[in-house]
Formats: sequence, C-alpha cells, structure tokens
Amino acid sequence: MAKNETFEEILKENRVLVSIETVKIKDFIFSTNKLKLIRGASYLLDYMNQVEVPRILRKYGLEYKAEELVNKIYDISDDDEFLKQIDEKIDNAIDKRILYVGAGNAKFLVESKDAAEKICKEIKELYREIAPSAKVVAECYEIKENEKLWDGIDELVQQTAEKKSEGFPMLNIDLPFALKCDLSGTEPAVISYKNIDEDLEKIEIHRSGYPWETTDEKENGKGTVEFKDDTKKQKDNTVKAIENVIKEGKLTISEESAVKIKYSNKMIKDDENEIGFYSIIKKALVDKEKIGKMGIKRKIDELSSKEISKLADIHLNTEIDDYAVGDSFIGFVYSDGDGLGDFLKNVKKVYTTEEKYLKFMRKFSVILDRNTKYVLREVIKKMYNDKKFIKKKTILKEDGKPKYEIINGEEKIVEKSIIGEFLIVGGDDVCAVFPADLALEISSEFQKQFEEKMKKFTEIENKKNEKKNPENITSSCGVVIAKAKTPMFQLFDQGLKLQKLAKGKRYNENQNRKKDAERTGYIDFQVIGNEGNVDIKEYRKKWYDKFDKKEENKNKLHISKRPYSINKLNDNVSESIDELIKNVKDLKSENFPNTKIRYIYDLKKDETKTDNEKIMESINILSKMSLEEIQVLDEVWKIKDKIKLDFETGNEKFKEFFDNIFDILEIYDFIQKDEKSSEKEDNKSGN
Repeated sequence: MAKNETFEEILKENRVLVSIETVKIKDFIFSTNKLKLIRGASYLLDYMNQVEVPRILRKYGLEYKAEELVNKIYDISDDDEFLKQIDEKIDNAIDKRILYVGAGNAKFLVESKDAAEKICKEIKELYREIAPSAKVVAECYEIKENEKLWDGIDELVQQTAEKKSEGFPMLNIDLPFALKCDLSGTEPAVISYKNIDEDLEKIEIHRSGYPWETTDEKENGKGTVEFKDDTKKQKDNTVKAIENVIKEGKLTISEESAVKIKYSNKMIKDDENEIGFYSIIKKALVDKEKIGKMGIKRKIDELSSKEISKLADIHLNTEIDDYAVGDSFIGFVYSDGDGLGDFLKNVKKVYTTEEKYLKFMRKFSVILDRNTKYVLREVIKKMYNDKKFIKKKTILKEDGKPKYEIINGEEKIVEKSIIGEFLIVGGDDVCAVFPADLALEISSEFQKQFEEKMKKFTEIENKKNEKKNPENITSSCGVVIAKAKTPMFQLFDQGLKLQKLAKGKRYNENQNRKKDAERTGYIDFQVIGNEGNVDIKEYRKKWYDKFDKKEENKNKLHISKRPYSINKLNDNVSESIDELIKNVKDLKSENFPNTKIRYIYDLKKDETKTDNEKIMESINILSKMSLEEIQVLDEVWKIKDKIKLDFETGNEKFKEFFDNIFDILEIYDFIQKDEKSSEKEDNKSGN
C-alpha cells in the first residue's frame, strides 16, 4: 500500500475491521510452576505477537515495524521531543491501516471480508502449530455504510467477547490409559526422555513461520500457512535444552511444555529478533566498564543480541529461589493501567472525524506500550546504579561447570546480577518477580513515573485540541510477598485480588472527587507465609480503614491504611506509599528493632486491656528506648501529644494510635535501608 495515501482514502477503501486477541494468557503462562517454562511461555507470546503475526500481515501488504520506530527514538527522555518524533515517523514504520499490534492483541483494517477471513484463518493456524495451547480469537467486522469507525470497533469488541464466552475445546486426559505431562499435569505427554530426537521431530517443533519477502511469494502464499525449518544449530540447541530439563528426572512431557522450553532457551541464547522487555533491559544493563576492558569500540546499538547478552549484567537463566530474601520470600508484582476505558470513551468526543480518530489511536497504542517499558527500564536502571540489586549468580556452561572469562589478562568466574523475571510487560501491564526487598519500591516508583508520562502525553494532546480529554491514565498494582515455594499461579491470583482492591479504592475515590481533580493510582500489598491461597479479604476483616467512615467499623482496629495512593492526595482520602516507605526507612535509619514494633502491635490487639492500661504499658515501653528511637517514633506516628491518660472519659483513643503499624510491621524486612542509613549503622558499630 502506498505510504502517501491519505487517511481519508484509507478509510474509504478499507471498511473491514479485524481483531486478533490472545486470551486465557494466565492459564498459558502459569500452566506449570517451573520458571523456565513460565519464562518460555511469556517469551513465546511476545514472539508470536511481534514476529509471526506481523509476518502474516506483511503478506497482505500491511507493514508493521514498530520496533524499528521505537528503537530509533526510544531513549528520548524529553516527552515533547519524543511525541514530536512519533508524529513525524509513525506513518513510515506502521501501515496506516494498523491501529494496534502489541500485548497479545492486534487491530487493523483491510479492504475486503475475504482478505480478513484469510488473515484470521492463517493466524489461528499459526498459533495452533507454533504455540499449542495458546488461545487466540480472530474476528472481523464489516463497517456499515455511514457507521463510524469507533462504533465499528465497539461492535467488533462485543463480537469478540461473545466468541470468547463460547469457550475452547478441551481434551479429556483424565482417563486410566492417558499419560500426563510430568511438568504441567494437564496435557497429554508425547515426548519421552528415551526418544527425545524422534519425538520432537514428530511434533515438528523445529520450525517457525515463513519470512515473506518478494511480492510474488506473498501473493501466491495468501490463504495458506507456510513454515521455515530451523537451522541445525537451532535444532541442536532446542534438543539440548529439552534434554537438560527432562533427562535427569526421566520425565515425559507434552508438546506444549517442549515448545515453552524451546522458547525459554531461545530468549537466552538466540534472541535474534530482539523482542520483549528482556531485549530492552539487557541493553540498559550492559557493563560499559567491561566493554572497555574487552577492547570493544562499537556502540551498544551496533552490538548483536548475543554480544549484548554476554555483556549485560543480568542473569537470564534464574530459578525462583534466586529471588528469595530473608526466610525465602520473593516479591510478585502485578500492575495494570487505570482509566483507559474512560479515557478512550472521551477520545471520540475530542477527535470527531474518523481520520483524526484513527491517527490518534495508532500513536496512542505505541506510546502506551513504550511508556510502560521505558519507565520500568528506567526504574530498574536507577536501582541497579544505586546498587540495590545485591545478589549475583554464577553463569554455568552446558556441562554445569562455572563459565570463565579473561579480563585484563586475568581469568575470572562469570557472575551476573539477579534482577527480575519479566512475565508480562507491554500495553499497560507489568507482571514480574523481583527480590522481595525491592518489589514494593520498584512497583511504586514505576507507577509514579508511568503516571507522570501519561499525564504529560494527555497535556500535550489537549493543547492541540479545542475539546479536552479530562481523564488521566494511571496504574494500580497488587504486590505479593510470599514464600518462594508458593505456586506461581497462586501468586498471580493473589496479585490480581490485591490489584482489584487497589482499583476499587481508586474507583471509590473517583466517586467523591471534584470533576477537574487529578487522579492517581493505588497499590495494595500482602505478605503471605506458608498458605498461598489465604483469603485476603477474610484475613483483613478486623482491620479498620481510617478512610472508611462506616459506623460498622467504629470498634475495629486502626492498624492499616491499605491500599496506598501513588501520589499524595487529601489526608482524609488516603496516604501515599512514599510516606509509608519513608516511615520504614526512618525507623531503620535508627536501627529500630521490629520486635518493639511487634510489641506495640500486639498491645493494640490485646482485647483484655483497657485503653488506659495500654497507654500505661506503652509509656513503659517508651521509657526503655533511647531519645533517638523516641524521636523517630514521633516522626512516624506523632505520639508525643497523643499518649495521655484520661480516667474521666474512659479513653477509647488508643486504637487510633499507630494507625498503620501492621503495614510497617509487615514490610519492615522487605524495604532496603538507603545508603545513608547503612553509613549511619557502620558509624555506630565503629566500622
């Protein structure tokens, strides 16, 4: 299609909308608790969405080169300049008929229903062959005469939802003779450790989609899916990777598990397409000092994916236990954008012609995805530079022995930093595993900066238009700090529940806000011990949310302020997560023992004592503390003017003191001391 066609011409000639949507992503990614397979499933979905789907679109004349566009302007930190570059360059990189490709979804326009149906058929077949058990819904809708593009999109969304509600066929393997996969337990086993090579050939694992190039090839190939065989080296790598997983335990696995192992290995060893968040974070963590010592003179952008993997200080082949902190706790973060529905409803009020609407939606999807990845990268990069990622792990060779490298003539074991497992990063979603003592800080900082980026984008767009979009896009998050042995699907479920509680708080706050008041996201968190399936709502029933004025909460404990807002709002609405983290760091700066916090917490919960008795006991506790400890307690809880005996009124105020003590107690071991605190501790110990 000619790039010089106007949007008016595009919309006149192309009146069939197509939607490709990957569904049941959680079931696909978390079908097993083995991190290698989870990593492979996540990478495979990115690969399908960013490589294989665009290959089919290219066959039908729809070029999609978003990576090329974003990579060229990715590092522009100035928002005005970045958005200007997007406006100038997007039409050369992405076909004008494409609204969106990313985060498992795609929407685009084509000229006929026949072309739409062929594309849908090919994409579904491609998923079946390359990503078995991944569920994809591909639907098309013919926009009626005089029907607006945005109304057509609404109709297609409804049509897609109806298709999803029909469900997907399932194979019954709960039969006496059915052999189940030893890794997932939910799929038929077809690959045995005894016949790895033959079994893998049978399932045709060694291939990928055909990379269409010439016009004749594309034209002749329409309506059929063709494949390209992997190279011998790629085949050998796949066999070896699967063999390493199943041979020692003499396992029998499914086709689905084998494919996930293949793509987990591909992400680590052969990420030639440089897709997904790993390709971004690897470049950010390239050891520039090592480049100099190794005599490499090329720029980072000129290095191959393999060279970047070698030079980046991030371990790509971790186990879940590698992220464990303290008593084997890991951090699980699940963040999702807020307000997109309301924001997009207003878009058609602001951009009242189809041409303007299409132009905006195309760039909005690219900007949203870029901002999510850019902000997460910047947050991790800063924490890395601040030396927050403490743990390192040795890189092993194929034989399991440590890998060595020569630097300045000296042989050294190769060790790399434990950073994170990035399970979903794209669109407005972030789902990741981090060390438990960094998860809250990473999430809160990501949400804050994401909010700032999207706010700036809206402000810049509003300046261009007479009508303004009053909504600002934010992000709400659930953070689970749990034992490393907790099944990953339970971590996801609990993270989702906490995320919904955070979103619920945002919704309630929105009901009471002034129309032009700025909104912010929220974060909720929970530390979970041995029971990964604990009912969080039931567990919290005795808590009192000081911002909930219902009469039924009158006698409940004032021990938590969750969920916390990302940016500070009115003190009567919520408290910011920054304030909570600062409180913990202030306490840690004085090396305040959490046993004393626990003692005050237990005192608050004690139903056998009156409030006056609790105050007397708390005064006794305070009398044994140093002046510095009392000062930091006062900074956190303003206790000096509160802790007073009152025998005349009976005093029922103690329950309102230390009103977020449980929040502080829970996360005390999961917030790192800042550098100044550590220096203070060293000075006290005489080091």
